[in-house]
Amino acid sequence: MKSLDLSLRQKKLLHAMQHTSSPKTSYELASQLNVSTRTIRNDVVKINDELAPHHAQIVALKSKGYEFQAEDPKLIESLNQIDNAFFSKENRVRYLAFELCLAEEPLNVYDLEDEMFISHTTLEHALRDLSDEFCKRAPRIRLIRAKDFVSFEEDEIKRRAVLNRLLRESWNYHARSNAYYQDDFIDNDVLDFIIDTVSYHLDKYDIEMEDPCIVSLNLIIAIMYYRIIDGHFLAYRHPMPKQDADVGKATDEILDSLEKRLECYIGPEERDEIYLQILSHRIVDISSIRREDVPHYFGPVSIQIVDEYLKAIRDFFRLDMTDDDEFYLSLLQFIQNIQKGHHTYNEQFSPDVVKRHHRIEMVLANLFQPIAREHLGYELNETRLIYLSYLVSGGLDHFIKHHPGRKIRTVIACHMNQPVAWALKRKARFHFGNHLEVTDLLPVYKKNSFDFSNTDLVLTTVQKKITNNPSTTTLYISEFFNESDQEQVDHYIMENTLKLLYSRDTSLVRYFRNAWWHECCTFSSVKELMQTVTEEFVEKEICNEDFQEDILSREKNTTYAIFPGVVLLYSLIPARKTQFSITTMDHRITWNSHKIRIVVTAAFSKKDMPLVMRLTNLLYEDAYDLDSFKMLKTKPELQEYISNYPSLLLRVK
Repeated sequence: MKSLDLSLRQKKLLHAMQHTSSPKTSYELASQLNVSTRTIRNDVVKINDELAPHHAQIVALKSKGYEFQAEDPKLIESLNQIDNAFFSKENRVRYLAFELCLAEEPLNVYDLEDEMFISHTTLEHALRDLSDEFCKRAPRIRLIRAKDFVSFEEDEIKRRAVLNRLLRESWNYHARSNAYYQDDFIDNDVLDFIIDTVSYHLDKYDIEMEDPCIVSLNLIIAIMYYRIIDGHFLAYRHPMPKQDADVGKATDEILDSLEKRLECYIGPEERDEIYLQILSHRIVDISSIRREDVPHYFGPVSIQIVDEYLKAIRDFFRLDMTDDDEFYLSLLQFIQNIQKGHHTYNEQFSPDVVKRHHRIEMVLANLFQPIAREHLGYELNETRLIYLSYLVSGGLDHFIKHHPGRKIRTVIACHMNQPVAWALKRKARFHFGNHLEVTDLLPVYKKNSFDFSNTDLVLTTVQKKITNNPSTTTLYISEFFNESDQEQVDHYIMENTLKLLYSRDTSLVRYFRNAWWHECCTFSSVKELMQTVTEEFVEKEICNEDFQEDILSREKNTTYAIFPGVVLLYSLIPARKTQFSITTMDHRITWNSHKIRIVVTAAFSKKDMPLVMRLTNLLYEDAYDLDSFKMLKTKPELQEYISNYPSLLLRVK
């Protein structure tokens, strides 16, 4: 069957549209694929041209975004497969990793060049990229170069770990087949049998695992089977005592079924390895655990880590989240999984997109790193930080709901008849009664004569300006007050509640006024830029050297550059006083594939630490005019822009 004539990026865009449950805006898709919205629009036109003969298309829905429609979705999915084309770095690394794992002897580099239709230079780059992925990171397998030959070290556990990661990362959670690659390594019938067998026996012994961990386990067992029948076994080791009887029984019954069905012998070393995988991925059902029973389910180190983390959140950001039992237990389970060391996480997401949505949550997640260094001996990587930010997000939702503070004075301005306005009032109270006080129902024609001086929020059904009052926010909603409307109100409530925390003592005005300004600078690299802007804080004795070290270390782990135009550099190590530095560049620098013009570096005293949240929201606000902002170079230009753009007002309302 002929595939669609699309680039890899366009195939990824089509795949994303096929597997989304709700319409996606061009901005969301652009963020996901790290391209411009114009590129998305052009790609949609090209995709629709290719899809037209197959009665499918990507449709633009007014005020909602793009949606995929097809008479036969499975046909389109099959057409969207591609061969082992080596025009992308990911494809080249994937092919090399598979070949090296399965090779019985070292591979000739010239043969690889011919097989992959690439130059010697391109192959060298691919081997370097492969080393970055699998040799410098887990499983840290050694790449051996000998004259014109290349091979992986003879470590069966590490080779299997590479295979597992390759298959797991391309696993399609929306279907059993893979969207981009056809893997001949595992037969579908064998994998189906393993999936059904594992599920049955885990259920039998009431063993619960997260979905990515189940996927990993199924692939580990499949890889084990194929490596055994190819004559590759794990090295001998003494049998392991099975302290968890249920996990031991489940392991033996799964592998006994595999032996019988597939007619292969699975030795004790293999059984011990699968036992460890199930044991390390088993999760505790926290739904019935009471706070006083926690020591019976979690170890003292896990409890100490979570207690220190909650205390740090309270001390640094004035957020006391200790009364949220479910959040507390979920944190304990997360920490316990990290301590096991083998937990599997689904990494099929765009880190930049998550970090933009969780910009406040990531601040709180990074507060965990010093605690991780002390108790675990290492910092969390980007993936684990992101999952921690999801936990923090749920904790913040609970905190805001149960600590609402002063209610938000709200006016509903409706252009329809009174029954609609009254229904909107009831819906607003039903969903947000803890936070909103609906003070008036206002016909739109009265907006010019109405006094909005005591109004915080206007919910209006018309797309027009309701008030010029600078302290009043206007949100446009439908007459149905649907999920999209509720989401934006929920977002406003969270922002409003957090402002009570991060603007309690002072605004950002004087810190921007007294900032160090460096205009139209030139740097040869991101590393040089970061060292230069952070050294100033050490030299002027605002911070110790650990301020600079902390920022440089975090950049290696999870980059600061998540948005085009501007980067905010900061450390959560308290400074002697709060100080900002603003650096603009004559020519934009590429940082994590984003074009950056402005770098704001900030050090905060412990008292002012909540201002991190305000500064993060100010610089990474989704609504700002990116096209204008990213072109600014001088202090007067920046100050004029900030003073005139409502979503970036520096004063505290």
